[in-house]
Amino acid sequence: QRDPITVTSDGILIDGRNRWEACKRLGIEPAIKVEDPDEVGAFVRSRNERRHQSTGSRAMSTALSLDHDGKRKNGRWERGSINQDLDLSRGWKMALSQAGLVLDLLPDLAWQVVDGTVALDDAYRRACHERDKREAEQQRIREEEEREVKEEADAVRYFREHPEAKAWLDNKPEGSFDTMREAFNARMAADRKERMAEEARRRKEKEAERERLDVLKRSAAFVKSFISGFDTAYTIATGQHHDKQGVLDMLEPSDKQRFINIMEAMTWPKTRP
Repeated sequence: QRDPITVTSDGILIDGRNRWEACKRLGIEPAIKVEDPDEVGAFVRSRNERRHQSTGSRAMSTALSLDHDGKRKNGRWERGSINQDLDLSRGWKMALSQAGLVLDLLPDLAWQVVDGTVALDDAYRRACHERDKREAEQQRIREEEEREVKEEADAVRYFREHPEAKAWLDNKPEGSFDTMREAFNARMAADRKERMAEEARRRKEKEAERERLDVLKRSAAFVKSFISGFDTAYTIATGQHHDKQGVLDMLEPSDKQRFINIMEAMTWPKTRP
């Protein structure tokens, strides 16, 4: 190990993380130097500037040191914390901006970017996805809260404008509902139950009426049949039919006997009705 690992007296590793990981893999005890610079972040940045790193790795190292010094607040780098020298390229400033977003949302990726195991562009894409996901969730929560507020106001207005519903609510034990929305939903459920019961009652009445009409229709058909056959029965009963016996013989024995019984029991009018 050519260069020692630098840590603060508090045990914070400020230089040589890769060397630390390599020593762990090889199972050797690393050489350690304790140093307490006035600004840890500035120390880390100065060491990084002397080290050969990719732009993404160097940007993340710088971002970590700036963040350690408290230079990042509310998702932004503190004014003046980034060197505004015109010699700095836009690409470098963009890399620091991307590194900041990764630190804000997926800080576990930061050292992987420094090590080069994850490219800054890839970490930034993941951070953007995480940001969009969180923003969508926050938007969903806001919309849900707004919906609940509106539903609560609508429920209050409903009970105020519908005396029957207000009377129903007043008859409920105190504390039955935590919110007016719950009371409104319970009232709607009760209304649906009442409507279903009323619809069932009407269906039953309609079915009963249909059955009554069917009975009347059948009875009317019987009467009509009686009327149409009365003339023939009258001529047979009064002996006016030219072949009374022939007609009777065509009947089933039971029907023939029944007709004879009816014919003998009835008093037939002298003239046809």
